[in-house]
Amino acid sequence: MDISFTEETQRYGPGYGDFVLQSSDGKDFHFPRAILAFTSGFFKDMFDLPNSSTAEGTPEKPLVLTESSQLVQMLLDVVNPNAPSPPLVLAKPVDLCRFLMGLIDPNESPFVYLLEAAHKYRIPCIFRWFEKEAIRAQVNEENREETPAILDKCPVFVLACARQHNLPQIGRLAIRELVKRPSLLLDEDVDLPPKLYRGIYGWANSEM
Repeated sequence: MDISFTEETQRYGPGYGDFVLQSSDGKDFHFPRAILAFTSGFFKDMFDLPNSSTAEGTPEKPLVLTESSQLVQMLLDVVNPNAPSPPLVLAKPVDLCRFLMGLIDPNESPFVYLLEAAHKYRIPCIFRWFEKEAIRAQVNEENREETPAILDKCPVFVLACARQHNLPQIGRLAIRELVKRPSLLLDEDVDLPPKLYRGIYGWANSEM
């Protein structure tokens, strides 16, 4: 993709860090390379490589990523110890078939792609964030009303994420929810193919 312009992001503007990440839609994120190296195996390995442009004293070019600005913002907010952690929310009920086929819209469930990015860039703290946020009830900042945690609302979806990214702890919690409420396997909001239904149902029974 040929990006002919950039737009500085408000939170991670110039001066916030000594390394620049550029999203696929052309927005620049300035972020401390020390935090990137500490939280990401990918960036640690990259920064350990000799950099000829740095040795010559010339500015480094931004690292252009394949992820959108929304996703890069979420990723940095999770790894940044000085930023509020983003909540784990579903914009609307998830079609599990489309999720497993990789057809979920990033605006529909951006954290699905955040987990993919965590795997790609080897960022274990994002998986820990997912496990913590999945069991935490969300509070509406406007009316202070509490909504159930993602694990309570959609344990089948949490289980699918757990299996895809090898997260046994949160996977076991999702199975327990399904064992307690097996009717959730027939939730009208989850388009579950028979083969996958039998697999999850069998897995749940095996954990009883």
